[in-house]
Amino acid sequence: MTETRNRGKFLPWRYGNGDTISSGLSPKHFVAAALVAVTLLTTGTASASLTDAIGALGPGDMYRVIFMTSTTGKTESSDIGVYNQRVTDAAAAGSITSSLGLSWSALASTGAVNAQDNTGVFSTDNAAVSFFNTNGDLIATSGADLWDGTLLAAVLYDENGLGGGNVAGNYVTWSGTDELGATLDPLGGIDVRYGFSDRTNQAWISNTTNPSNFNRSLYGVSEVTVVPIPAAAWLLGSGLVALGAIARRRKIAA
Repeated sequence: MTETRNRGKFLPWRYGNGDTISSGLSPKHFVAAALVAVTLLTTGTASASLTDAIGALGPGDMYRVIFMTSTTGKTESSDIGVYNQRVTDAAAAGSITSSLGLSWSALASTGAVNAQDNTGVFSTDNAAVSFFNTNGDLIATSGADLWDGTLLAAVLYDENGLGGGNVAGNYVTWSGTDELGATLDPLGGIDVRYGFSDRTNQAWISNTTNPSNFNRSLYGVSEVTVVPIPAAAWLLGSGLVALGAIARRRKIAA
């Protein structure tokens, strides 16, 4: 096993073992990550700063992207799928988020599903994962860092990389969640917890409540993605594994 350094932390990754390729991700997710990298390098659709931020990561490093939706809506439904779809639709229409080829979930809680379970971003997870906004600013360095009550930078930017707020010109974003990632005044209730996307203190996710029939934004967070191992390194690693297998077979035969 080889270890890759990421901002003072170590990320374990390994060459393919038949089931996983890197950082415990499946071959499907590894291929998806490679496609994201190719898209960013060839289309230039994503913001230059986000491209640079991802490009500065090392092979095997992991990242997620967070944005606030420019579109707004009510939170009268208690079905988390409604909000996941709203975020997915916004990402698909965004000039930045649509170029990433990622899956998206709402960083929000209903009475049945909290934000951690819905997104897979857990307050107990100290594994190094870089969380970027769509401007390429580093927001957090792990799930635990995201849910510690403060951010390194505000989410602020929408799916198009614009930081001027939503269609109503404000930064109010539904969450139904407290600063530690637990459900608080969930979506689907009468009064729903919200935060401000331009804040870095706990108010980014948990400020106070508004009636659920108000129109507000949502936070969208991408699936975790691994930076691909360069092709040359992958081929070298595969070749070394093959040579090792041949040597073992010759030793047994002798």
